[in-house]
Amino acid sequence: MTNRTETNPKSASRLACVQALYSINIDTIDTFENKTEILSHAIAEIKADGTKVKEGFAKKIFDFAINEEDSIKFVILKYLEKSKSIEEINPLLYSIIRCALSEMLCDQETPKKVIISEYTKITENFFSKTEAGFVNAVLDKYAKDTAQ
Repeated sequence: MTNRTETNPKSASRLACVQALYSINIDTIDTFENKTEILSHAIAEIKADGTKVKEGFAKKIFDFAINEEDSIKFVILKYLEKSKSIEEINPLLYSIIRCALSEMLCDQETPKKVIISEYTKITENFFSKTEAGFVNAVLDKYAKDTAQ
């Protein structure tokens, strides 16, 4: 695995978003103020070893993921296999997919292929190739359906 100090600041921002959303998923935090504090904490943890983070970029994705949770959940359900429900998805995988879809929806500058690759790499850091393939498939299906 690459040393985080060598990580692209946008990649580090994506990881911070995933970490914050995962914390929220497992702790069921209700207030937005507390949720924002969790993102700040995730960013601080990543920056502690000298890794640069694009905080505005991280906040943009995170805020979208929080504010549009129901819309994102609907999109995820659309691209899951018929036999799966959101509750059956590992909370970390759900957080990764949620962040990726949020970025695809709120950041039109970054190509979807890049976003898919970035979040697939994040998945590979925590899971096997099977789970990374699952994340890639869900995101790829969405990207193809929404291609302009």
